[in-house]
Amino acid sequence: MKKFLLSIILPAIALAAFNTHAGTLIGGGALTIACTVYQQGAETYSTNSTHTGKSTNYTASASEGVTSASFKNADLLNLLAFSFGMTFAKTDTLAVDQFANVYVVDKTGSNVVLAVPNNVLSLVFYPSVIKYSYQNSTTISETGSKTIPVTSTYTDTTTETDTSILTLSYDDSSMITENPSTFTIVGLATYAKDSTATTKTNTASQNFSFATGTTGTGSGTFRGTNSVISAQTITGSSKQSAIGGL
Repeated sequence: MKKFLLSIILPAIALAAFNTHAGTLIGGGALTIACTVYQQGAETYSTNSTHTGKSTNYTASASEGVTSASFKNADLLNLLAFSFGMTFAKTDTLAVDQFANVYVVDKTGSNVVLAVPNNVLSLVFYPSVIKYSYQNSTTISETGSKTIPVTSTYTDTTTETDTSILTLSYDDSSMITENPSTFTIVGLATYAKDSTATTKTNTASQNFSFATGTTGTGSGTFRGTNSVISAQTITGSSKQSAIGGL
């Protein structure tokens, strides 16, 4: 199973060391969201009268339609700015780390403008894995001669892929804001992680990515308005490397 799940499922632990303001994001990657939000349209009324001889028929009707709008990264940034009372630069973007924490970063991709607390915006991969595969391989190399002692180096590679239930939740009701937004999107996500460690260079690296298909749905309120959500895309990735292991 994914080791990072506990950090996501228990956000209270993660929040203990989670600063909402400036810092440096190491190994983060882009987060992309594309949804369609459906809301109840305004009610319209119309009246009509028809005269027939000495009779007059009056007809009154009312109708309500449904409006739809796209909800993408720029819209989520605007929503976060509203929730936190901040103003983001046009070049600020969304990012995610290997623990699925969400950030707003500047154009460098590493300077953190806002580390979004998990109680406001969270990405959770549920452990009820639908499809899972795991592979680990180790390569050992030996060098030496009659005068030089034999030394061994190894490279350890791990690859993990599965399909899990991904839930994106947004809730700014605890913030000092008018018309709070509280919504949840649930979909199937393909998750992949690979890591490599080698003693030859004493380094380690890890790649992490996830992506949903077109099956994501959700509901809730956007700025106090009841909404139904259809998610087309939720993707993210990150990459880490370090001396001596991760």
